[in-house]
Amino acid sequence: MIEPRRRAVTRSFIGDLMTWEEPGQTLRGRYQGQLPSRYRSLGLIETAEGLKCFTRPAVLRRALTIITPGTEIEIQYAGKKLAPKSGHTYLDFDVFVIDDEDPR
Repeated sequence: MIEPRRRAVTRSFIGDLMTWEEPGQTLRGRYQGQLPSRYRSLGLIETAEGLKCFTRPAVLRRALTIITPGTEIEIQYAGKKLAPKSGHTYLDFDVFVIDDEDPR
């Protein structure tokens, strides 16, 4: 008797997947780090609505390398930009650390 083939089914991310489509999109919450993924670089952030998974294009990936998991951040999608030297387009982002402490 031939046994049917079995394969493991795993989730590639936790939470809702957010893609960057419209300039001005923001994502604010507690950064949880990156997720292992076979096909793309994914990040995880805990927002007021729950866990969100987001794609991490090269510019965003570089900006998040200095952010430690657990830090409150805001990511703003600035839109597609054109690299002056190469002429290639890329997705641009601004990343801010949210500091709620009173400066006094």
